[in-house]
Amino acid sequence: MQRSAGLKYLVVLVASLMLWGCSKKATSIVDSTIPQRDVSATMGGLPSVYTNCLSLPVVWAEGHGLTGEDVSHFTGLRGNIGDAIFTTPYTTIDGVDLYQNPSVNQWQAEWLDGTTVGEVGVEVDWADNMTRSTWTVRSKVRVEVVMFENLATPLKGFSMQSLGGISLNEIFVTDATTYASSLATVYSNVARLKIEKLDAQNGTPTLTVYDSPVYDAYGVDGPVDAYSAETNMGGKVIYGFNWDVRTVPLTVKTGWYRLSFILDAGATVTDADGVVQTYTRNTKLESLNPLDLFGATVPEVVLYQPTLSDYASTLDIYIKAK
Repeated sequence: MQRSAGLKYLVVLVASLMLWGCSKKATSIVDSTIPQRDVSATMGGLPSVYTNCLSLPVVWAEGHGLTGEDVSHFTGLRGNIGDAIFTTPYTTIDGVDLYQNPSVNQWQAEWLDGTTVGEVGVEVDWADNMTRSTWTVRSKVRVEVVMFENLATPLKGFSMQSLGGISLNEIFVTDATTYASSLATVYSNVARLKIEKLDAQNGTPTLTVYDSPVYDAYGVDGPVDAYSAETNMGGKVIYGFNWDVRTVPLTVKTGWYRLSFILDAGATVTDADGVVQTYTRNTKLESLNPLDLFGATVPEVVLYQPTLSDYASTLDIYIKAK
């Protein structure tokens, strides 16, 4: 249940992510023979628009992928398991070729259909910027949440490292080697983000600023007004939303806000192929990342501590004046 403190920060090797995690569930490796269509159009056997490749295994808790379709049909990931294509290194260090994510190169870690193992229990990890930063009425807040699960049977992941850089300019690469990962991220099709203005610290909501489930925004990514999940440059499936505090419809925007990561009981959605998909919640929030809690470090760096219930985690933050 505990994770190394250093791993909460910039990860040098994604292989070391095996130290992270939460609940324990029996698991089995997905049938990699299932054909998957690519996220983008292809040209010469390679995507014409390059998206991030999955490096850390993922569990599809409700058995549906990033676009809402059944994972046996389409996960929403780039490429297929076992179809690794490494042709153009970003750089070579000490004789080892390193391949950038994303690039013309393509790979995909193994994944699991969570409906084959019962309810998936997870650890909730709010991004460091959410628990350790201060914000103003002019801030653009990156609201990022990741769910993790420990795997009883490891799945294949691709080793990753960062070559440095800030934000979107950070360079993530793989040396094309694989490892047996005891950790996976978890994607749930019934996740929702709600942002509410409070009347005081620990107070009562007075205004719903934002409220959207991922199943209302399939296929959406980047700096748009929609809640979504994505495969990030480090090769992990995460939830993210870019909240521009300036859009809050109040004259006085300062004060306390409650951010809630919620798992709805279910949803029914018509996917891009016109097929009606029904999601029944198969995910349970079992723990919080210990490094998001007060007392995790000395000196204390956590400013805002999240709370947890079976199907929701909340984080109250303060927005100050410019």
